[in-house]
Amino acid sequence: MVVAKEDGAKIVDDLNPGFRYGARHTQGIMLFVLLMIAYGMRANLSVGIVAMTNPETNPNKDIPTYTWNDKSVILSSFFWGYVIPQIGAGQLAKYYGPKWFLVGAMGVSSLFTLLIPVMASVGGWALMLCRIIQGFTQGFFYPSCHNLLSKWVPPSERARLGTFVYAGGPFGTVVSLTFTGWISGTTVGWPYAFYTYGTGGLLWVVVWMVLGRNSPSQHTKIDPKEKAYIEAALGHAEQKELPSTPWRSIATSLPLWAILIAHSGQNWGFTTLLTNIPTFLQSVLHFDIRSVSPVHF
Repeated sequence: MVVAKEDGAKIVDDLNPGFRYGARHTQGIMLFVLLMIAYGMRANLSVGIVAMTNPETNPNKDIPTYTWNDKSVILSSFFWGYVIPQIGAGQLAKYYGPKWFLVGAMGVSSLFTLLIPVMASVGGWALMLCRIIQGFTQGFFYPSCHNLLSKWVPPSERARLGTFVYAGGPFGTVVSLTFTGWISGTTVGWPYAFYTYGTGGLLWVVVWMVLGRNSPSQHTKIDPKEKAYIEAALGHAEQKELPSTPWRSIATSLPLWAILIAHSGQNWGFTTLLTNIPTFLQSVLHFDIRSVSPVHF
């Protein structure tokens, strides 16, 4: 058994192309951009709602503003939809592949991002509806990324490429809050924050339809050496039956519950700060809209 493992490791080392750019890196870049745009869509309302409810934030008086008494509820509505598909999305990605789920999810999320300026004029409830649908569709993103990384990234590269992909979320948050604060203070106003991200999401969908693949075996233009290296490193053949999910072991695992509780607490604090600090800076500390987002960090 030890000999077999050593032989397998030697085969992987022989096939390793080194740091040469390959198809797996293209998939990684696409997933990084996916999370960057997704977190931008998630975060831009945190700053945008300041400009949407305060007529003094913009010199252009033609930019509409609204009076809402339920701003906190509006800001939280994204997460009402977000929590629903997590486990189910992972199972769908596992059995059917995540590529087209990502196309549909990002496409719908982008369309409802573009609709926010229109729906906001209807009322706070209409804006909440947009955010709930955005949250629901974006609930597919992380499970799909997990699945794709498991199919594309050899274990020896997983820490590096996985870190790069998941850094797209925090990076997108930084960019979105800063960009939204800046553009909300210009003459074009807050609507263009949503138009920009909605358009960016649709462009991502088009590129992903061309470049995205569920696995190396479905990539017709991948270098055969890279394909052989990935499949040898992962140590499984594509035709094998998928293992069943050990639901009972998951439900009775104390370490898993400890991580779940700790992560839920961390996410609660992070989300509260992310969604409410811009409003606090503007309404309590009286910061200008263009300085709200940089100060946020």
